[in-house]
Amino acid sequence: MLKKSERLSKKDFSAISNKKILRGQYLDIGYLLSSKTKCAVVVSKKISKRAVDRNKIKRKIFNIFREIKLKDSCFIIFYPKKEVLYLPYEKLKLNILEMSVKIQ
Repeated sequence: MLKKSERLSKKDFSAISNKKILRGQYLDIGYLLSSKTKCAVVVSKKISKRAVDRNKIKRKIFNIFREIKLKDSCFIIFYPKKEVLYLPYEKLKLNILEMSVKIQ
């Protein structure tokens, strides 16, 4: 898990109503440039009914976000797609790195 200071709060979610969205093969990223870098992962029940699987996806993405350090500070929301559940960690990491370059 990320530190509480690195996670988006409910107030931050309402502030990101006019975010930009990047569409990717395995996930979509909503972002808004800001003074601090914060992150959230939204995994729908459409992806998996089991909470165990949804939490696994969240842990993978939070871990990747912690490993890559963005140059610009921004609020980021990850919206994974169904394929992420069976995707190897390294492939997901490469996909997020490619998309994070577009943000910067």
